[in-house]
Amino acid sequence: DVEETIDWSEDDPLDAGNVTSTLLQRQIIEMQQSLRSFEKRLCETEAMVTVRDRDISLNEETIAELLDTLTQKNEVASSHETKIKRLNKDLSEMKSMVEEKEDLLSDASTRIQEREDTIEEKDVTIAEQQRTIGKRNGTIESQRVAIEKANVKVEQKKTAIA
Repeated sequence: DVEETIDWSEDDPLDAGNVTSTLLQRQIIEMQQSLRSFEKRLCETEAMVTVRDRDISLNEETIAELLDTLTQKNEVASSHETKIKRLNKDLSEMKSMVEEKEDLLSDASTRIQEREDTIEEKDVTIAEQQRTIGKRNGTIESQRVAIEKANVKVEQKKTAIA
């Protein structure tokens, strides 16, 4: 720092040169201080720019990684979508097969019911025929008993005649 011991006498030209020289030295010192301050701010700014550049690079790397991950996930999702479509197609085909089987089962159930109805009708017919046979057997038995009685009487008459 420059001390202010300046004599302002205008008569002495050396004093006037000293004043000018002192003022210039003061301006030079102020400019040097301003320049140092500017250099300091410039260094700080460069450091901040370096940090920001590094952050930007890291962000760019992170974005690239995220894009890769997103691309991979999209590929997986696309693969899953294809599988789901295929499974839906398979499911639709299975539903059609089940409907066909249900129709066949319904037809078979109808035929079975018809057969059971026919069997019941035949059972009724058989029961009626068995009753008729039973009646005939009863009639035949009655006739056989009557024939035996008649045979016994014929035997008795033969014995009586003899």
